Amino acid sequence: MNYGVFTWNSEFSTTEPIMEFFMHYVDTAEEAALYLKLFQDLNPLYSSGEYYAYLDMLDVTGTDINSPMCQDGHTNMQFPFGLLEHNITATRQIYDYYREVTTSQPLYNQSIVVFEAYSLDGVKAVDPDSTAFPHRDDNILCDVLVTYDPDSSLDAEAISIGKHITQLWADGQPHQKQHIYVNYAFGDEPLEQMYGDEPWRLKKLRATKAKYDPHNAFRFYNPII
Repeated sequence: MNYGVFTWNSEFSTTEPIMEFFMHYVDTAEEAALYLKLFQDLNPLYSSGEYYAYLDMLDVTGTDINSPMCQDGHTNMQFPFGLLEHNITATRQIYDYYREVTTSQPLYNQSIVVFEAYSLDGVKAVDPDSTAFPHRDDNILCDVLVTYDPDSSLDAEAISIGKHITQLWADGQPHQKQHIYVNYAFGDEPLEQMYGDEPWRLKKLRATKAKYDPHNAFRFYNPII
């Protein structure tokens, strides 16, 4: 598993955001070093490593319940996008736009752009036509988290920022339909982007939902029914 973020760290720069990558490997440090060499060869600003228990992963990665992104007192607008592969041109455009927005308007400098990648052998081993799950071809889960102190007058602009970045991802793979991870969805995306645009897939998912949740108890976020 690995994920990277565009973020600000004043320890390294007050004028340029950094790209920070986290690599997680289930084995020895020596074994992991074989895969990390390509990144180390880029001469990163810093690198560190540690062993940790699986149950401590959220704490180590800064995504646990006590992390800044999970605290009350902030507005977090989230916008996901599924990619087949990185488009370097689009990624550079997103970095430049992120830098422009967060430097010209420091109130957004807690925002981050995230690139997540997970082990996919098991996902891709399943026939995509055998289940309702629609996004087995995706390899990278991207996400924009626009964070700022609560101020309803900023909401429309924050949404515009998130939508602009996701459009840059879309422009970088113009022949691919837009895929949205339902748990990160902003909430105004069509069901087809979250659950699959083939009618049979939605029909199968609705039937499965009706079978195992006949009273529609699980309907809180972007429900299929």
